[in-house]
Amino acid sequence: MTVTSPQLPRVFLLNADKLLQVKESRTSGNQIFDSAINQLSEISNKALKDEPFRVGERIQSDAPLSPSVDKHDYFSLAPYWWPNPNTPDGLPYIRKDGERNPDTDKIPDAKNLNGMVNSVARLTLAYYFTGKEVYAKHAADLLRTWFLAENTRMNPNMAHAQVIMGKHNGRGTKEGIIEAHGFI
Repeated sequence: MTVTSPQLPRVFLLNADKLLQVKESRTSGNQIFDSAINQLSEISNKALKDEPFRVGERIQSDAPLSPSVDKHDYFSLAPYWWPNPNTPDGLPYIRKDGERNPDTDKIPDAKNLNGMVNSVARLTLAYYFTGKEVYAKHAADLLRTWFLAENTRMNPNMAHAQVIMGKHNGRGTKEGIIEAHGFI
C-alpha cells in the first residue's frame, strides 16, 4: 500500500501552505490544533441545520418593491438612504449618513447571501480538516440552491444591489458590488 501525502488545497484567500501544515500536524498526532478544529466542527454541525438560502424571498409584505420583476435578481437597498419626509410617496430617498434604514432588513437577499457564504466557508474548512463528507455535501447543496437550482438560483448579476428608491435602480457596478465580496 502506497501512502500519499495530502496535496495543497486550492484556495484563493487563505494560505494553502498553512492549511496543509495544520492538516499534516493533526495526521501525525499533534494535538495543538484540536481545540480549534473541534470548535470549527461544532459551528459546522450547526450549519448542517441551515435551510438552503435563497435569493428573491420577499418575506415582509411591506418591504419596498424591487425594480426588477424577476425573482431571481438579487435586490437590496442602500443602507443609508431613507424615504423623503417632504414628498407624499417618500421618493426620491434621501441620504442620512451613518443612520441605517431599518427597511433594509425587510429584504432578506443580503442576509441570505451572507448566511450562505458563511455556512459554505465553515463547512468546507470542516470538511478539509475532518474529511467528513456530510460537510462537503451540505456546502454543495447550499451552493446549488443559490446558484443553480431552477426555482431558487440567483441571476448572475448584482444589477439591483444597493437600490436608492426613486434615484437608482441599483448600484451593482459601484457600491452594490461590495455585497458580493463573499463570492470570492
